This record gives sequence, structure tokens and C-alpha cells, in this order.
Amino acid sequence: MRFHAWWEGYDVTDMVAKIVHQQEDEKPECVPETPENPLSIVKKVPWTKIRIQLTQLVWGEGYCGPGGPDNVIKMAKYLNLSSEKSIVVIGAGLGGPARTLVKKYGVWIDGYESSEALAQEGMKMSVSLGLEKKAQIIHKDLNNIYNISRSYDCFFSKEALFTVKTKPQLLKAIYDSLKPNGLFLFTDLILSDDSCHENPDVQEWIQQEPHKPYPFTSENVVKVLEQCGFSVRVNEDITKDYLGLVAKAWGNAEQLVNDLVEKGEDAKESLKTVAKEAKFWESRKKIMDSGDLRVMRYLVLKKPQIK
Repeated sequence: MRFHAWWEGYDVTDMVAKIVHQQEDEKPECVPETPENPLSIVKKVPWTKIRIQLTQLVWGEGYCGPGGPDNVIKMAKYLNLSSEKSIVVIGAGLGGPARTLVKKYGVWIDGYESSEALAQEGMKMSVSLGLEKKAQIIHKDLNNIYNISRSYDCFFSKEALFTVKTKPQLLKAIYDSLKPNGLFLFTDLILSDDSCHENPDVQEWIQQEPHKPYPFTSENVVKVLEQCGFSVRVNEDITKDYLGLVAKAWGNAEQLVNDLVEKGEDAKESLKTVAKEAKFWESRKKIMDSGDLRVMRYLVLKKPQIK
């Protein structure tokens, strides 16, 4: 069966039904269905051990989302990195981007990750590669960062700020921690405007995310950045490129699914996890195609203060 069929426009529900023939073993986290809230039951997709393993087969070792090493290195060209620089990666995930930058540029990185499961596994991977000092993956609640104890040359983030409720607080802490002329490069999921919250597809997406989204809207993101003191140098829509990365990864995942199918009963849980992962990404793609959700790239600068 071709799990990337959902990308070509087939009904994902039908695809999943052919694989999952019984109720989920775990009790789902769901949205009550009421007249005021007509959504069907929506399950969160948590970072379980099996999901962590299988997503890396889709996205690449150390990665749990679109954009592998080549994409990270391409993004990092804005930062003018060298072995003398130190960086914080916000939303480090399994540490793939951090380790890519360490290997390419020799930089020193502290990675902050909200998911304890991802942070623990990511740090194990850094240790196994001898990068425990240069690519630390630290479990840290991004909603409770009021200050950062030391100064850094750069900050970097891939699609992580949308899960932070206290974004102005976090952005101000990043600004204060940056050295003069320090740069913050990040990509994030941005809602087109406040009315998008009324779209049932957007509500479904919000309910399925492991960490509840609190996305910026396009009209306030630059305003908040400037209020924190940043000078915005790059502000561009990269949704098309992002969807291209997703399509390529899922197209390459067909062999993974075929291998799991051949294993039969032993691979049932793995197939169920891949099915949920496919549905998870279909939900994101749907609201990106509609224009309600976009992927934006920003590069912001901390200007030196004039005395």
C-alpha cells in the first residue's frame, strides 16, 4: 500500500482503515463533540518511542520534520558561522540540525527542547557520536524561559515558536542573550490572520499537535519582534519549498511501508504509527494549501546600542 497516496489527493481515512482494523489500544486525548464544537474526535500525536524511531526513517537520522542536513546548511548561510561561535537552537528536537551545524562549522551549540522524550533521545545520540559537549540537547520548557544566563553569537530555530504561548517573553530573553550584532534565524508556522482560528481544519490541526500551538499571525509577528528590539532583515514565505520537502520525504518512505507490510503481524504497531503520522502531515498540508497556515523564514539582528 502506498502511504504517500494521501499526498496525491486520496482519502487518508480510507487508507488508514485498510491497515487499522481495531480500536487504538491507548485512551485517546480528544475534543468533545458538541453542537458548539462539531469536530470529530481528534487524537494528539505524542512523541512515543516508536514514533521517534519511525519518523527518522521518513525524515532522516536525528530529524523529526522536514529539512535534512542540506536544508539546514543552506539556511545557516545567513549566520556566517565559524568554530569560534556559540549558538542556541530553540526547539532542538532530536538534535539533527544542531549536530549538522557542529559537524559543518565546528560551532558550540546548546539545544533547548520542550519534549522530554525528544530531548533525552537527542542527547543520547549526541553522546553516542562524541558530541555531548558541542551539541547538548537540553529539556527546557520554552514557555518558562525568562532569561538566558550567558551570551551567544546566534540563535536558530526550525518550526518551534508556534508551540510557545509566551512568545514575547521568550523573544525578549533571546534578544537580551544575543551579543551586539547577534543574529536570530528562524522558520515558523504562521496563521494568515485571526479569522483562521474559525476554520475547523485549523482547529483540528491545533488539537492533534503534541504541544498546543499558539501561532503568530502574519500581521503581528514583525511588530512583536521589533518591540523586543530586533531589526528584521529577512521576512519571506517559504511554504512552497516546505511542502516540497514534505512531498519528497513521503515519496521516499514508500519502501519503508512496503517493508513493514511484508513483516505482517509483527509490524502492526509500526504501521498504525505510520498511518497516524501520515494523517498528521495531511492535516498540516491541508491548511497550508488553503493559505490559512504558512511557513515563514525570518532573520533578525540585535543592533548594538549607541552610547
